Amino acid sequence: MELIQKNVLGIQKVRIYSLKMNKKDFIFIFARKPQEAIQFFTETFQQSPLNCQNIH
Repeated sequence: MELIQKNVLGIQKVRIYSLKMNKKDFIFIFARKPQEAIQFFTETFQQSPLNCQNIH
């Protein structure tokens, strides 16, 4: 239990985000926070996403 509480493996929760590229295309990105997903999208596609939603 102590090892889990200390998180010795450095495990972090990752979520799936859906980012809208244009009227019909969506990109799915795994990230810890929406800001990380948006930053990755922007750097990769040289444009800002139309929206960013967490997929449950």
